[in-house]
Amino acid sequence: MYRSLRQPLLALLLALFLSGCGSIGEHRGGGISSAVSNAPFVYHSPVQQGNVITQEMVNQLRPGMERNQVRFILGTPTLIDPFREDRWDYLYSLRQGTKVKQNYHFTVFFENDRLHGYSGDFRPDLNAPPIEREQLFVVP
Repeated sequence: MYRSLRQPLLALLLALFLSGCGSIGEHRGGGISSAVSNAPFVYHSPVQQGNVITQEMVNQLRPGMERNQVRFILGTPTLIDPFREDRWDYLYSLRQGTKVKQNYHFTVFFENDRLHGYSGDFRPDLNAPPIEREQLFVVP
């Protein structure tokens, strides 16, 4: 009796084992992970990449500023081209799941280690009032 059940049982186990090599929805390019990640009840935490730059930060830029002044205002650049050290790129993206919520790019150009120009998604407002800094009080 056991001999007659052994071959069909082995064939069934082999079929189950080999069916695990493919994925459901594989022909549509999705699969189980894609179906689950697109479900409305699955929470996707926001993922930020790059430097957060605000309009107020860009408004502080003035032509002729030194590199360290620009770095103080905008932070360390996301990209510094090793072949063109006179250019700094600031990139930012915010994604939630597969959706891009925000995406921007800002580039500053230097000439003789001084801010010469800029391009990208922000434009400095040179007529904007200066930002008031908090005063630092030293308490003895």
